[in-house]
Amino acid sequence: MRTIQPNPDCVQQNRRNLDPWALAALEGDHDYRTHYAAACAVASHARARGWSQIQLWDKFEGLARLQAKQDHRAPNDRKINRFISNAWKLSRQPSDPFTARKGINAAREYAARARFTGRQHSLALVLEAVLDYATQQKTITPTVSVRSLELDTGLGKSTAARALQRLVALDYLQPVTKSNGEHASTYRLRHTDMALSGTHKVLPGGTKGVSHLGLSTELARTDAFRALGRAAARVFAALDQLEALTPRELAQSTGLAPKTARAALRELEAVGLVQRHKARRGYGWTCRPELATPENLQRIALDYGTYGTQERRENTIKEQRRYWGVWQAARKTARQQQQAQRTNYLQTRKAAA
Repeated sequence: MRTIQPNPDCVQQNRRNLDPWALAALEGDHDYRTHYAAACAVASHARARGWSQIQLWDKFEGLARLQAKQDHRAPNDRKINRFISNAWKLSRQPSDPFTARKGINAAREYAARARFTGRQHSLALVLEAVLDYATQQKTITPTVSVRSLELDTGLGKSTAARALQRLVALDYLQPVTKSNGEHASTYRLRHTDMALSGTHKVLPGGTKGVSHLGLSTELARTDAFRALGRAAARVFAALDQLEALTPRELAQSTGLAPKTARAALRELEAVGLVQRHKARRGYGWTCRPELATPENLQRIALDYGTYGTQERRENTIKEQRRYWGVWQAARKTARQQQQAQRTNYLQTRKAAA
């Protein structure tokens, strides 16, 4: 296969037109699952701005070598050429995938500055889940289902629904379309206009904001933290592995009451997930992430009797969705039959007249 050599002058002339997020992705600073997915996104972005494949060849070669290293194989010219050609072919439709990511990260930064108190922990979990849906759907108007929130956050159905309404009232979300029985509701992320217009700079694609809510949401779904409590999940996510934090510092960073933070630390210390250290003012605490393995969390869930709770909830929701689908199909069939009967009746009356 013939190797195409890039034109350095042409590359230097047009590289300034690329978005900083695209340049960061080319350097390997991105939050895509693979470097190949990042290359496809940059290719679509470059096509939208009138670039050609040759102008990004040298940077794509760097991503191809990073992908080969991730796959534990030695890169060669043939595989690099195939990597770049395939990424360019998949970006035939000119679009800018970084536009939605800018808005999502701007919303993440705004959420990271929010002060959710202990009683508002459900708001933090639901908001983080909605931001994850926006990232997965690659849009700032994600489709949100209360059942999905119930499954992904560990909250009850009514609690998740009330949290959504509260986030709308607090101007974090804006309703776009309501659920009609067949499709879920759609919401628009607020506080994204300045980022999309370019008047406000947001963090590049390799970062997800400065909040620990993502890890807290992930931990809250586990069977072990169903027993330890959502406050324990929030405290464990906020703890540092090296620097010891006092309960008062944890209360300030998480929005929990100091009494609640201390109670969560006692629960975490009882199962060995945190460690206490002597500090200048009382005691400080550090987390032990090496013990938060799936096996250890499973053992904790077995000890507390909550093992299998998440799986049972998933099966229940799956069964409810199946029955809902059957009911919707039967309802649609009945409507079609009624419409056909009415049409035949009208045609008969017209023919008799």
